[in-house]
Amino acid sequence: MFSVTNVGTVAGKETPQLYLRFPVDAGEPPKQLKGFSKTGTLAPGSSELVTLTLVPRDLSIWDVSVHKFVVSTGEFEVMVGSSSCDIRQRATVIVE
Repeated sequence: MFSVTNVGTVAGKETPQLYLRFPVDAGEPPKQLKGFSKTGTLAPGSSELVTLTLVPRDLSIWDVSVHKFVVSTGEFEVMVGSSSCDIRQRATVIVE
C-alpha cells in the first residue's frame, strides 16, 4: 500500500506500476512488471491510497526439471513508479 499525491498545479491521473527484481541467482530480467492501478482524477495537492498485491505466482519462475512454476527464495526488490525508468519507491523483501 502506498500513497499517490498530485504535486502539480492542475488535476491529473496516474498509473502507478509495481515491478519486482528477483534474487540474482534466479537469472531473471532486472525488472518485471507485476501489477498496476489507475488512480481517479486527483486535484492539485490531493492524494489517493493505492494497494497492489503480489501473489505466490508473481514470485515464481518456471522450473524445467519439475515442469511447473516454483516460488523463488531469497532477496527480492519491490519497486513502484510511474514507469520502469521512473521508480519512486523501493523495498526489500526476503522470501524463505
